[in-house]
Amino acid sequence: MTDGWNEDAKGVLIFIGIFSAIVSSFIIESYKMLSPNSQDQGSLQPSPPPAAAVITFNIMWLISLVLNIIAALFATLALQWTRRYALLPQVWRSPRDHMNNRSSLFLGTLTFDMDHAIVTTIMLVHLSVFLFLAGLVIFFFMINKIVATVVSIIVGLFGAVYFTLTILACIDRSFPYHTPLSDVWWSQRERLGHT
Repeated sequence: MTDGWNEDAKGVLIFIGIFSAIVSSFIIESYKMLSPNSQDQGSLQPSPPPAAAVITFNIMWLISLVLNIIAALFATLALQWTRRYALLPQVWRSPRDHMNNRSSLFLGTLTFDMDHAIVTTIMLVHLSVFLFLAGLVIFFFMINKIVATVVSIIVGLFGAVYFTLTILACIDRSFPYHTPLSDVWWSQRERLGHT
């Protein structure tokens, strides 16, 4: 059980590190578009405000980066939680204390849904990727419509596949290709079906 959590958390941390570097490089270039032009500083007339698209993709990319940082923190916490889960029972002296503590910790992971913490971390990363891609489309529409159209088609196809996988996993629980949203939608569907 903890091996799966550890592997998920480690995989998420590797992806977050690489993805955060990519997002950060775009932010470094794009935030300059938010600042007034340095050549206009001596001018008596105020420089025009940045275009709405510039503000929009900067917000999307900054939120994407923040979500990545939050997901990295959660993944790190998950690694600590699983390490604690594995090591804490070893502290107890008697076999009975060891068994009681292990049982208590196991029930705690079920009661407080440790799997949900890992899935939430992965959902934050997915949301971050979608925000980045949407910002990328807006960014390229400001630069070149042809490039933006090609990027939009690829992002749109990816979004359609992701949405289809999510829905198919909600319709048929045996469908092996699910997303973190599939689990959320499935649990909501079950909750509504049982009330």
